[in-house]
Amino acid sequence: MWDASADAPNGWVWYLETDDDERLALIFDDAGTKKYDTLDPDTPSWSAGGSLTNLGTPGTGLIAGNLNPANFDDNGKYPCWNDGSRYTSLGSYLTVSTSTTIGTPAAVNTTDGYGIGAVIYRERAYYWGFNTKPGRIYYSDPADYSTVGATSSFDVNADVDSYAGAVVGMWSIKNALLIATKDNRWMVLTGTSPENGTLRELGKDTVPVLNTAAIVDNELFFLNPTAKGVVVATPSFVEARALEYLSPTAYPASTQSRPATNYMPQMAIGDEVTRSLFLPARNISNAADLVAVERVNDTWNLSRWDIDAVTPGDVFFTRGRPGQMWALVTNTTDFVPLSRDFTLNRPANSGDSRSQALGSESYVTGGSSVVVDLGEIEAGEGKILRPVKVVLDLDYWKGGNYSDPELAVDADILGTESDTSTDTLAQQTVTVTSWANTSGDLPARRRVPVALPQGQFGTAFRIRLTYDNLALDSVVVYYDEQDDPR
Repeated sequence: MWDASADAPNGWVWYLETDDDERLALIFDDAGTKKYDTLDPDTPSWSAGGSLTNLGTPGTGLIAGNLNPANFDDNGKYPCWNDGSRYTSLGSYLTVSTSTTIGTPAAVNTTDGYGIGAVIYRERAYYWGFNTKPGRIYYSDPADYSTVGATSSFDVNADVDSYAGAVVGMWSIKNALLIATKDNRWMVLTGTSPENGTLRELGKDTVPVLNTAAIVDNELFFLNPTAKGVVVATPSFVEARALEYLSPTAYPASTQSRPATNYMPQMAIGDEVTRSLFLPARNISNAADLVAVERVNDTWNLSRWDIDAVTPGDVFFTRGRPGQMWALVTNTTDFVPLSRDFTLNRPANSGDSRSQALGSESYVTGGSSVVVDLGEIEAGEGKILRPVKVVLDLDYWKGGNYSDPELAVDADILGTESDTSTDTLAQQTVTVTSWANTSGDLPARRRVPVALPQGQFGTAFRIRLTYDNLALDSVVVYYDEQDDPR
């Protein structure tokens, strides 16, 4: 049985064996022994007991502070994944799922012991994260993932014993194996087999925190650990600047400070069918507060949502069916799985979630308002400007299972002649009382003009939109411009 006083979750993964049979596999620490169990999402309860299967004892010490940056505290998390087929990884344990159980984990024990991660590339399993040799990668025989020869390995760091160059992640993308190390090196393995393949350096750039990256459209996405937005990596390049503005710290909540080190990236979700991304970060000072960078229908959004009831001790994420994700929330007495859908071009909000109680605790997860920063609009040479109106074409949901839509517009005029050099206009909140209710899950379309208070002229301005229960189709900003008399 689950004993909160001695047990701790290490990771979990959703998998699907048949169209009508979903499973959630959990890996956790049972008083020092790694175990796993599988749950039925329709009745995820251990109240009647559960079958807890021993995974063995992987190498110890590697997770505890050696792979994550010093200011991150998710030291007990293991990379877990399902690649959409019958193969699932719980830590370094590759398994074959069946309709009623995740199967017997492959008993992989290399010359250097157990690792913490695995990935499949060109009919072989590659294992990484070894406590005794952190700079080494082992690989299996072709189509035989549990057989790893004593010499079936290669090193990615000159000092194979050093944690400074330890592997922190591997991903199979296109016809290459992408490798990241703790000292910010990226490498690419190509070729039909490791024996005759080519391992080359891609360069040095930001790497993800352990298990916080997701693949969509042959690109790897992750939150920059330094809170500087989203990084994109492929076997050809690493791009850390283009999406730098998509940072959790951009969320303009007036009641909470957002220093760069305040948010810790969590397990990312990528959906190849809908092309959606969910890149969450947890507030270190308040574990109940989650901020996420999301991509839904090719539109980027910032969202915030929290876990009500008692403050959770940790949060784990995994993908689900197309358009769906699962979160595992823990506290000192129990844990509970929550599911949430990406639907209808609508990012996170209170209509997205449903909860399932597990044991004695019951949580309700609710979305919070989405925030979109339109960026900085600058005046031309020798000109000054000020915003006067924002016109939005949008889809909205109202009535039935949906709360009323919310929409507010904030504007800051920069480079003014005042002492503060910034003129912050009063927030304009849109009244939705007269908007008609919608039918079921189908949205209604509406054009909404929002007039802004008359502000000072400046050299630039920024517009922020805060909304819930609606989706933006287009935004047009109108502004006055004149010659700069200064």
